[in-house]
Amino acid sequence: SEYLESLRGKSIAVIGMGVSNTPLIRMLLRAELKVTVCDKSPRERVEEQASELESLGAKLRLGPDYLAKIHRADIIFRTPGLSPNTPELKKALEGKRLSDLNGTEYYGEYLAKTDPLGAPVPNPVSHVAYGYATHLCALGEDGKIACLAAAHDVGTVVNPTACEGQIEGGVVMGMGFALTENYPLTDCRPTAKFGTLGLFKANQIPEIKAIIVEKPGLDVACGAIGIGEITSIPTAPAIADAYYRYDGQRRYSLPLEGTPYSRKK
Repeated sequence: SEYLESLRGKSIAVIGMGVSNTPLIRMLLRAELKVTVCDKSPRERVEEQASELESLGAKLRLGPDYLAKIHRADIIFRTPGLSPNTPELKKALEGKRLSDLNGTEYYGEYLAKTDPLGAPVPNPVSHVAYGYATHLCALGEDGKIACLAAAHDVGTVVNPTACEGQIEGGVVMGMGFALTENYPLTDCRPTAKFGTLGLFKANQIPEIKAIIVEKPGLDVACGAIGIGEITSIPTAPAIADAYYRYDGQRRYSLPLEGTPYSRKK
């Protein structure tokens, strides 16, 4: 494929040779790419799998020092169980600027396993998130929001109009959280009236670009993977980042202070 061809000539490291990474490793090797497989397991524990991968052309780095030379790789595929804050991975970025990463591709997998109802475990996992989203806020010269773009990967879109409406409604809710709403509580009891909460008004709403990213989803529900609360979650961080780029000031509480939307005290 085009993606595999883009990897040709690059040094590729795959961290972890477990169940989730083995198909990836085989695919890369069958494409005759230069692959080093890094795993903390000793050779004797993974002998059969190690021999197979070596027969396909992989180099192996096993044992406690499996990450020692990871910073030399051009592209790193990591196992889902390895934190991106691992010192060896952070070292791979040392001395580099953000511009140095242009054109570099990073790959990761999210593996979610839920527990059955009634499972005898202390903290059962009952839900996982399948949708993905990113929001971008653009401010005008007056410091107010000129446009907010919201891209959402929702699998198969069953009802495009309803999906766009969900995105737009979530964005408006998120803008209220970020800029105008205040929900005071005393002993967990709301003390404000509905009319004084500071909900965004219709004449304050800027342009909202709802971008639907449609990709193959699950084999159930016609491939739809859902869109709900996620529409409002990225909005406030996107707005906070826009204001940081606007005036250089970091804001760490909601509603954000020092914006054209701030209430006069």
